Amino acid sequence: MIIKFKRFTTYQTGEAAIVEGPRKDGTPIVRHPVTSRGKDEIARESPEIEARLIAEGVAEPARLSDKLAALAAAVLSAETPLAAALAGLAVQGVRPWHATQEGGYWCPVDAALGPGRGGFRARFRDKAEAEAIWATDPAAVPLFSFATPHGFDRAYIWRNGGLLEIPTENSSRRKVTP
Repeated sequence: MIIKFKRFTTYQTGEAAIVEGPRKDGTPIVRHPVTSRGKDEIARESPEIEARLIAEGVAEPARLSDKLAALAAAVLSAETPLAAALAGLAVQGVRPWHATQEGGYWCPVDAALGPGRGGFRARFRDKAEAEAIWATDPAAVPLFSFATPHGFDRAYIWRNGGLLEIPTENSSRRKVTP
């Protein structure tokens, strides 16, 4: 099942704890793996963790549109940003990008993809381009965008194995009727 978070939360995953060494008093320092999720972030966890988060009221089963459901099915099981980007290439109607956070904004990573392919036209089109981009900037994260039937763009970044919606330029241009 795919879940959607209702609020920001940090939760312990089911992975084994790591002993990092002793404290001054001789007791062990134990770190439990945790994941942080933002409000409205979409993710897939183990059934036990999903049930716990839903029971706590932190998350709910996600109701996703066609393209978003296809994107989530393709990329939520990826373990690395490059793997998520490559999985997103197979989703019809979704444009995959590579992005980094600059201040409060997510921006495409500049890459030498040829004439006329800088800035917002720098989405990658095949596996070789994606691999070349991540070779030059491994800190980049996949950004996926698509148009909705209502005429505005939606964009999601892949982070921590989840999808978080980010604002787009077109999402603020909604028609207001009196």
